Amino acid sequence: MSKQHKQSQKRYNEISSDIRFQVIIGIVLIIAIIIFSYLNLNRTALLQIESPNNIIIEKNTNTIFLETLTLRQKIAQMIITYDKKENKEQLQNLLIGGIHIGAKSSKEEFLSQLSDYQAQAKIPFLLTIDLEGCGNPFESFAKFPAVVNISTNEEAYIIGYQQGLLLKELGFTINFAPVIDLNDTIWKCRTFNGTIEEISEKAASYIKGLQDTGIIATAKHFPGKTIIANDPHKDIVITIIDKDDIEPFNYVKKENVSAIMVSHQITSGFIDSNGKPSTVSKEVNVKIHEQFDGLVISDEIGMGGLKSYYKDDITNLYIDVFSSGNDLIIYFNTDISQLVQLIDIIETSVKQGKIREKDIDKSVYKILKAKGFNVINHKLYK
Repeated sequence: MSKQHKQSQKRYNEISSDIRFQVIIGIVLIIAIIIFSYLNLNRTALLQIESPNNIIIEKNTNTIFLETLTLRQKIAQMIITYDKKENKEQLQNLLIGGIHIGAKSSKEEFLSQLSDYQAQAKIPFLLTIDLEGCGNPFESFAKFPAVVNISTNEEAYIIGYQQGLLLKELGFTINFAPVIDLNDTIWKCRTFNGTIEEISEKAASYIKGLQDTGIIATAKHFPGKTIIANDPHKDIVITIIDKDDIEPFNYVKKENVSAIMVSHQITSGFIDSNGKPSTVSKEVNVKIHEQFDGLVISDEIGMGGLKSYYKDDITNLYIDVFSSGNDLIIYFNTDISQLVQLIDIIETSVKQGKIREKDIDKSVYKILKAKGFNVINHKLYK
């Protein structure tokens, strides 16, 4: 064999070896991509989600025994997440407390999806909506006036009652309304007009109309002045609260509003949040609970204002919002793994003594009562 031929053969072997190596690397990469894609697409299926079959409910008396819920299930009951029908089974298995429903194309779609959510739920979801008086999620089949155009207490009651009948028919549990902030300069159409007394009375009349149909009304956003300058969906709001700002809230408390939503702004003055967003301020929650034993609901904790305050320190955000006195935490993250992470963090915090389990139980007791259960809890705390 000639020297030139040997060199050619050697070069051929080197090239062949290099090609084989590249092919092997390519195959390995393709396999890795396929595995990663599979895991990414199926990560919710791989999560260890507890079966809710441990819960004891006496059907004939609609009695639920609180101590049969695990700590993780009780934490999950305090969460309201966002509507995503692909998550239905995981949300049912996790025992998530509620689902906030977005706009649909028709009445039939609302009826179908809400019924589908509840069909296999061991504990019914709280199904919530924002029918505030500005944007109307039922625009295609039901018309309602803007709240700002409601002129009398009688009209406020009728609108509340009409909306309540529709919400009940569709399968809703809670309406996140009315807005009783004074001087809403961003969405003026969703707040009542008039003096503080007139606003308070219209709000109470609307609430009575809504609750007379069995729908839970939510006065928001305590302690007021939520959107007078900046939008808390984007920025942290810092404001001074006057006595006038909380007068509508005090009024509707006396008129038996079922729930109050607390906002994210940092406040001073008549209500001092001690330098923290109101949602995570124990000082603000103490004020809410004065002469009020209904549900306290956080505003959505994924809002830009709250996240910017915590500088993406999700762990402390979660701990603070659960430990400050909120009964229900709104979190519109539809990634099941993120909801599981939230439950993990709160479970660990309870075991570490950062959050008291008896406070979790108090909130879940109220939530289950709001769902229509007779609730029995034999667990004793020191």
